[in-house]
Amino acid sequence: MDRVESITVTTSEGSPHGPFIPRLPVEVCERIIDHLATGWDIKDTRAKSQHLSTLASCALVCQDWYYLTWYHLHQRMYLRDRKDVLSLSRTLRARPRLREVIQQVVISGASPGECQPIRHLGTFAAMLAGKVPWLSRIVIADAEWTVGSVRLEDIGYLAAFNSIDTLHLSNVTLSNVAQLSHLVSALPRLR
Repeated sequence: MDRVESITVTTSEGSPHGPFIPRLPVEVCERIIDHLATGWDIKDTRAKSQHLSTLASCALVCQDWYYLTWYHLHQRMYLRDRKDVLSLSRTLRARPRLREVIQQVVISGASPGECQPIRHLGTFAAMLAGKVPWLSRIVIADAEWTVGSVRLEDIGYLAAFNSIDTLHLSNVTLSNVAQLSHLVSALPRLR
């Protein structure tokens, strides 16, 4: 009863591929992926991108690992232009469960480190208002908010995101204080 059996896999040509290797329990896989996901919380952007790359690679291992990484890979959404916003909107329509996973949205200019116009902030607010119930944090980074690039009426749609309690601005140039005032007043739960 204590013997270990070896299963040989055969291809269509009839050649064996060696012994069958037992699978890791799902709980072990979950712990590995959760451990990799904790690397996102570090400050070093190079190390952070390596963790993201590793998580993305894990998603490609098999269908089980794809679903285990799904939660971690979709908690933070990066929106660099209008196409990203439209793609996210289509994804949320196709996969409604994803709506409950997204906790943070990063809205930035097209190039990291350079201030670029963020016209897509208004598109994001108008198209996704009320569609991401657990969104708690918006980050606006590497952005130039010029007069007329984002309609103030669109910023009003942010009030529908009633779970947002954190707004982080990093390397953002505003044209006037009224833009910041409208943004802050549209998010009543800010801490």
